[in-house]
Order: sequence, then C-alpha cells, then structure tokens
Amino acid sequence: MKKLPEGWIKLLKNHYNSTENLNILELHGGGSQRQYFRIQGEGKKFILCSSEKEVEEQIEIGLFLGKNNIPVPNIYDYNKKDGLILFEDGGTLSLQNKINNLKGKEEELLKIYKEVIDWLIKLQELNPQNCPSIKNRIFDHSYYRWETSYFLESCAGKVFNLEIQQKDSLIKEFDYLAETLSREETVIVHRDFQSQNIYIGEDRLYFLDFQSARLGVCQYDMASLSYDPYVCLPGDLRKDLLEYYITKKHIKNRHHFTDIFYKTSMQRLMQALGAYGFLGLVKGKKDFLKYIEPALKLLLDATKHADKYPEIINLTNQLLAMNYKLSKYNYPADS
Repeated sequence: MKKLPEGWIKLLKNHYNSTENLNILELHGGGSQRQYFRIQGEGKKFILCSSEKEVEEQIEIGLFLGKNNIPVPNIYDYNKKDGLILFEDGGTLSLQNKINNLKGKEEELLKIYKEVIDWLIKLQELNPQNCPSIKNRIFDHSYYRWETSYFLESCAGKVFNLEIQQKDSLIKEFDYLAETLSREETVIVHRDFQSQNIYIGEDRLYFLDFQSARLGVCQYDMASLSYDPYVCLPGDLRKDLLEYYITKKHIKNRHHFTDIFYKTSMQRLMQALGAYGFLGLVKGKKDFLKYIEPALKLLLDATKHADKYPEIINLTNQLLAMNYKLSKYNYPADS
C-alpha cells in the first residue's frame, strides 16, 4: 500500500511515532466482507480491520466479550466513521491449520477442542442484556428460513442448476425445522464458530469474526464446530465432543438435546452451503467451492440422525450425485 488513507493515518498515529515505514500485509479474509491487515513497526504489531458494515456491532460485541474475559482479540482503538478497528494480533495459526497438522492424533485434537468447548460454554453463560447488538438480534423462524432459502438458491440453484421437483414438500420440511429450532431456549451464539475463526496464540485462544453474534440455540455453535467442512472431523471424535459438551453443561434431557443438535447441524450446514455457493460464484472466491462436497457429506450424516426429513435427504443425495458439476468451476485445490 503506497499511500495510506487519511483515516488510517489518524488512527495509527495514536500508536506509532510515524506511519511512513510501517510494514502492512493484507490478510486473507475468508468469507468475510471485511479487509484485515497486519500492521508492524517500532516493535509493535496490530491487526487493522476495515469494514463498511457492522462496525458498531463489532466494536460493541468485542468490548462486551473482552470485558467478560472471553478470548477475543483486545480492541485497542477504532474509528467508526471510517469503519476502522485496531485489534490485538492473534497470530497466524488457525484451528483449521492446527487440526490439519494433527490428522490421526485424536488425543491431541480432543484436548484442543475441549478447551474451545470450555470457553464456548462460558460464552453461552453470559447475560446479553448489557449488549444490545446481541440481545436485539435473534435466530427466529424467519432467520432460520432465510438460511435454508440461501442454501436452495445459492447452492442447489446457482452451483448445481437444479430444478426442485417436490418443492412444496421440501419447503414444508424447512418450515418444520425452523419451527422446531425457534421453540428452543436461547443463549449467545457466535454464529460462525468454525476452525477458520478460532486462532491459537502462544498462551491463549482467540475467537474471531464475532460481529454477527446473536441469540439462538446453544447447539448452533457446537454444530458449527463439530460439523465443520473445513476440517471434517472423524465421526467418533464428533460424538466425543458432543458427549463432553453434554456432560460439562449438565444436560438433563440428553435425548432431546441430541435430537436438536443434529437438527441444528442440518440447519448450519445448509447455511454454510449457501455461503459457499454465494462466495464462490457471486463474489468470485472460487476456493470456497471445494468445501461443497464435504459439506454435503456432513449434511447427509446429520440428516440420518434426525427423523422426518426425507426431502432434505433426497435433495442432499441428488446434489452429491451431481458433484461432478463442481469440476467445471476450476477452483484451487488444497495446498
């Protein structure tokens, strides 16, 4: 970056003697519409987030979570007008990278995930009343239905060009799923609690990309963590994580909790599939398309644990049978 924008200069001058010789590296932002930059110089380093939306929410939620000792990056400074937030640097090791380096070492994997779950439970125990950005947003029937419509339009439609034959029956299942989840008690939900948004620092974890947090079922973040297409955990490990969560939360009605977990996993995976299609084809981030097939396989697994959803199962099988269509998009292979 040859010339820094005025808003950047004004913000960075609060922390550096000079902004002329700073080392600035743009970071891969994943599915986020935000831009992230690592700023280094004068023996200090920060992460600068530049965004045009949810800036106030990100600041308010970040300060709220930090005040309550949830492991999010500290917010050192911000400029709401220019959409800038200066964060603590959480390092370069994502949970996704860590897990991929530990394939086959399930004891080590389990230890890391248990620590993540311990913090997730603490997050869910917080009272959201002092954070309007969280308490005023909720997973309700319409939001759940938006997620499944997103899947239908951006994945089944845009990616596979599939004409749904029994659409009315499918919509009824989407509605039933939304109604079921909407009746559950709510907690604070991160909303995108997967391995690309969890970083492992030298002595602590960092939860990133929390600006869309809202109220919803506690199983949603566990579904994001367990049924994560970025790492595709072994089925036995997913069961161990679910058992650990149930035990730590002292869940009394295990059958009901587990039933809602698998239904929430279906919901979450359909949202993710919609996002992969949208990001890959509309936003031109083709690397997201490589996660569609593993996400469909995980969706099929989750649906087999839940009853009363034959149309969703049929659709998932149809899309898996059509996965050859993904090859035409020439997305980057895993490195």
